[in-house]
Amino acid sequence: MKETWFVVSGSSKTTGYYVKGVRHGDDVFVMELDYVGAVCRIPASMVADMSHAFNGETEAALASTNPSPSPGSTPAGSGGEKIEPKLVSIHIRSLNCSVSVPIEIFPDAVKLTNGENRVVSTDGSTSLEFSHIAGSLAQQYERCATEEIVAAGQKNRHVQYKLLKDSWFVVSGTDASGVGGFYWKGIRAPTGGVNLMRLNYPENSTPLSDETLTAISRSFTGK
Repeated sequence: MKETWFVVSGSSKTTGYYVKGVRHGDDVFVMELDYVGAVCRIPASMVADMSHAFNGETEAALASTNPSPSPGSTPAGSGGEKIEPKLVSIHIRSLNCSVSVPIEIFPDAVKLTNGENRVVSTDGSTSLEFSHIAGSLAQQYERCATEEIVAAGQKNRHVQYKLLKDSWFVVSGTDASGVGGFYWKGIRAPTGGVNLMRLNYPENSTPLSDETLTAISRSFTGK
């Protein structure tokens, strides 16, 4: 929630939604996107563009005042929304697959191409880690969903969301204290076993927006 706008989004196993409200005088204009399925079929970048464009301005206001950004300024939506960081495809050498990473948040992501498996955000608060685990996809999903696999310092996790598909799964939630959050995605590896992506972050200060997280997750496909 910001001074002049708010965004609320979420999903279940069957439906999802994205709602943005913008102050316009004494009123609030609302845009509501509803979709069937746990994953929206509209690309995250397009949803972000739609959200940025919905800023409460009317046709009359646009016709009379539509200032252009000054040279060198950073485009932003209503209320100073920040533009989503650019994602760069990085090859994960140890897993022989790729993932799209926001370089401005994870500047040392290039280490993944050299065989390292873990990178951290610019402030060190968020980590992105990759690994390969033997066993079937269903077995590893069960282990992640029932908290048998834990990252360092994340014992007794509270799983809040989990989803198993034919070739991938997602498990997310918070740690026991409720301060830290996690988002893990496992994909069936071409040579057997499971490739696992683990994102761990401070619940109240993650540098990743929902749109950026969705884009990272969708890019991690095992190819």
